[in-house]
Formats: sequence, structure tokens, C-alpha cells
Amino acid sequence: MSFESFVGFRFLKWNKENRFLSLVTLISSLGVALGVAVLIVVLSVIDGYENVMKEKILGANAHLILFNSSGSGKISSYQSISKDLLKVEGVERADPFNYIEAMASKGMKRQGIVIKGILPNYLDVIKGFSKLQINGDFFSNKKNIIIGKELASELGVSLGDTLKCLIPKTENNTPMALPKILSFRIAGIFDSGMYEWDRSLTYTSLATVSTITGMKQVVSAVEIRIDDPDSVDKIEEKIRNKLRYPYYTQTWKRMN
Repeated sequence: MSFESFVGFRFLKWNKENRFLSLVTLISSLGVALGVAVLIVVLSVIDGYENVMKEKILGANAHLILFNSSGSGKISSYQSISKDLLKVEGVERADPFNYIEAMASKGMKRQGIVIKGILPNYLDVIKGFSKLQINGDFFSNKKNIIIGKELASELGVSLGDTLKCLIPKTENNTPMALPKILSFRIAGIFDSGMYEWDRSLTYTSLATVSTITGMKQVVSAVEIRIDDPDSVDKIEEKIRNKLRYPYYTQTWKRMN
């Protein structure tokens, strides 16, 4: 018998001389065991929750985003840049996008939203992080829009309904320009399980946002998705070596 076992059994051994000490030791041991068990369970739950949240965040958000730091901040040669990004080892997707802020309304109900202009293959990304209902060919009509489940619930709208959006300002506006009021057809509703995204994020075609802003052939930025999100720092360094100033990147670690 080892020394540790001898000491343990010595204090737990029940006899008339040390029965009170043995009872106290037994209760203390059970308390420690229960405390450790609860701690293990809590840590496991927290770890599982963090993993689920990380998967959701990385599903809807890009692992890196490429920006232009010069001029208007827009990226003009985004087609060739996207091709160059896909040549970087570890990069799986490079998706150019535009976005504008707007106020969505239905009757007396209103909600601030972000309208993100995307290319057709970006629907695969949306389907990857959410449950997506699409009514017909989404890109067949420039007035089509995809909204989140929470926004649809708050405004009381559904597939096929018309959604009015007030566009207060775009990059190409003159100081005296009036806000634009546009009508969209709700062609899709997504449910990501993340309240803020489902409430404020919407999608339409890249061409539609370009037309609204009056800035065609340019994009706001390029989303980059990689095969291993944890190696984002190494891949960011490779991208920096390939695309130098005025381009710069932000990683998911710095954005979240």
C-alpha cells in the first residue's frame, strides 16, 4: 500500500477512538469531490457554448476582410484581387461586397438595417450559417431582398411582401441630395439564431447596391474565408506580402 493510500484509509477508518474525525473527513472528501464535479461540468458547458458561438460568428463573419486605405476607400479592381487572394495557400473564398445603411419600414413600424450587396455564389455562405428560405430565383430581380427572421417578425412581413427602405446617405450624394425611398420585394428570409444579425442584416445583389450608391465597378471590401480560422495570422501575413499598400486586412480576432 502506498503512503498516500495509507494516510487516506487511516483517517477514513471507522472506530470508536476517531469516529468523529472520520465522519468529518468523509464529509469533507465528499464536499471536495462534489465541488470538483460541478466545476468540471460548468467548464464543459462554457467550453461547449464558446465553441458554438465561435462557429456561428465565423459562419456569418469573414475570417479576414480586405480594405483599401487610399482615396474613397473603395476597391476598383476587385475581380483580379479576388483571383489573387484565391491563389494564397489556405484561402477558400474571396467575396467582394458593397453595403449601405437604411431604414426599413412597413406601415408605422421601422427598423435600422444594413443592406449588403452580394454576388450569386454568396448564397452558399448564407446557407452555411443559417436556415434560408428563398422564393424563386433571387438574382432574377434587382428589387429582391433577403431579410432576417427577427426583422420579418418585428415588421410583420413575409415572403413576397414589399419592404420600403429609406436610404439617408450614400458616398456619391451631394450635400443637398434628398434621401431615397426604395421598394424591395422580400424574396428570402434567413434564420441564423443570432438575434442582432436576424434583426438588422439584409442582402440584395451587388449590382443593386452599386446602382443605389451611383458607384459602379467598385466594392466596399472583399471578404476572405480560410480553411483554418485559427491560422488566420499566418495567412494574413501571406496576403500582406501579396497585396501591399494601399490594401490592408482585418482579422476575425480583431473584429470580435
